[in-house]
Amino acid sequence: MNNVIVDIPRDTDVKIYSVEIPKNFKSGYQEFEDGTALLLDENEYFQWAWYYIGHTKGEFAVDFNNVAGFAPVTGNCCEWDVHNRVPSIGNAFFHTYGVMRGINTVRVFGNHSSDGPLHVAVGYVVIKSQI
Repeated sequence: MNNVIVDIPRDTDVKIYSVEIPKNFKSGYQEFEDGTALLLDENEYFQWAWYYIGHTKGEFAVDFNNVAGFAPVTGNCCEWDVHNRVPSIGNAFFHTYGVMRGINTVRVFGNHSSDGPLHVAVGYVVIKSQI
């Protein structure tokens, strides 16, 4: 079997955002001066976060830093309801290209189908203890 490398042309640059998850993780909502926001929650086994990156188009990635451990993770991208400050389902399709896990780090990478900018949120769910 031959390996084939495909060069996929990109017409946009990937915007990479970075957010620090508080070391003393507490459920709640926090807005930042740059207009971004972080929504955190957890239960006995899982920790999850949503990061509102703002009104954007094209490809984007979010690096979540200080995510405890290196346990399995899943992530996704969706529209953000700016009035209720929660993820929402809008008219555009959101695509999650990949979720990467490093020690104490998660990266979620995606885009959306709209021609114009949308309010975008990127999130993850991670196992925080053995089930």
